[in-house]
Amino acid sequence: VANPQPGSLLTYWHTICSRRMLLAGFAAVGLALGICSTLIQVPTYRSTTSIEIQDDPDDSLAKILNLRQSDPMTPDSLTGVQTQAKILQSKTLITQALAKAHILSSADLTRRPRLSLPSKAPAVGAIGQDALIEQVEKLLKVSPLPDTRIIEITFDASDPEVTANFLN
Repeated sequence: VANPQPGSLLTYWHTICSRRMLLAGFAAVGLALGICSTLIQVPTYRSTTSIEIQDDPDDSLAKILNLRQSDPMTPDSLTGVQTQAKILQSKTLITQALAKAHILSSADLTRRPRLSLPSKAPAVGAIGQDALIEQVEKLLKVSPLPDTRIIEITFDASDPEVTANFLN
């Protein structure tokens, strides 16, 4: 059998076979690094809800001033949706939602499922109420859907119960 020409497929195959232990070692190290990085990552759960903003049929001031318009999709009615979206992002409403969901600290937002590695969350009381609200503002997304009276609200956290309780 003649020696294969340099650069041929057979030459590459012989090189791979002669260094198979080195390649297996690299594959094992890559697998171990992938598994470790997966275990270290904090899972993020997302809860989403949608609400529809409706006009108040008993708004006596609007009746008196004859502000009611027959078309529910007028620019004035859509600005009401924008206003409601801003109210849903307000610190007052966030504070009420935190209290109702029994979220008292950053540790409550970052608690992890039982099978995960321990979290590096700050201790209870390590951050103040204002810092907690700022953290929640980053995790909360309120988006009015275009040309509708529907607002979509999304909240992310590392505990699925926390995400659901906050939005409910």
